[in-house]
Amino acid sequence: MCTDQGLRLQQDTSGPVAPAEIKRSRGSPLLWVSLLLALSAYYLDVGKWVESVEAFLDRRQQFVACAPYRAWVAQHPLSYEEVAADPLVWAGKPVLWEIARGPEGAFYCGQDAAKKISWTDPAARELAGLTQGGGPVRILALIESNESSTPLLIPLEVDR
Repeated sequence: MCTDQGLRLQQDTSGPVAPAEIKRSRGSPLLWVSLLLALSAYYLDVGKWVESVEAFLDRRQQFVACAPYRAWVAQHPLSYEEVAADPLVWAGKPVLWEIARGPEGAFYCGQDAAKKISWTDPAARELAGLTQGGGPVRILALIESNESSTPLLIPLEVDR
């Protein structure tokens, strides 16, 4: 209908119309089963997930903590002969050496049996890759002192 105020719709005067009822879908049963299986798998594996995150954070913290030592070693590489000549002069300085474990369980710089080293920590014998008769592994370590002309080292990390 057209009036002086503009167009107006003709309204039904019989009364207000109720809105249509909206049916809500609860989703397919397959979706719900999949969701329950995914949640149960997540909660069953959450322990392994937390352990892997903690291991990653530990490795990252170790990497960051050893960064100054790696930088010093890059600028001041020390040979076994320098350290063996006077380990007390080099005490507290880091070295990056290839360490091998001989068949009798002793540790050597490279694979030279004349270049023996010792560890301050007995657990250092279990460093990754140091198996008896295996190839040398690069290890970042601090020089502690000497033990009867054998350098005594504190292991920091295995260089991978």
